[in-house]
Amino acid sequence: LDGDSSQAVPAGGKVSTRLLVPATQAGSLIGKQGATVKTIQESAHCIVRVLGQEDLPAFALQDDRVVEIVGEPASVHAALELIASHLRRFLVDRSIIPLFEKQVIVYFGICL
Repeated sequence: LDGDSSQAVPAGGKVSTRLLVPATQAGSLIGKQGATVKTIQESAHCIVRVLGQEDLPAFALQDDRVVEIVGEPASVHAALELIASHLRRFLVDRSIIPLFEKQVIVYFGICL
C-alpha cells in the first residue's frame, strides 16, 4: 500500500489473496475430510478454499491448485502464516524418498 490511501482497505473490509501450490500439497492442506483447512479457518477466522482445475490461471500447470484466503487483513495474514507453516512440512516429494534410501544403503554398504 506504501501510503497510497486510495488503495487502503476500509475498516472492517475484507481482502483476498491467492496462492499457487502443487496439487499434492493442496491435498495435504485440505486434510482428511477437510480437517486441516477447517482448523486453519477456525484459527485464523477467515475463509480458506482450494479451488478446482477450472479456476487455474493461464500460467499454472495442470497439477497446480489455487488456494484462496478471504477475510479481514489480519485474519488473512494469520491464515497465510498457518498455511505456509503447514506446507513447509511437505516440501519433499515423498515419492523419491525410497530411491534416496536405496542410494544411502548402497553407499554405506548396508544390506537389508
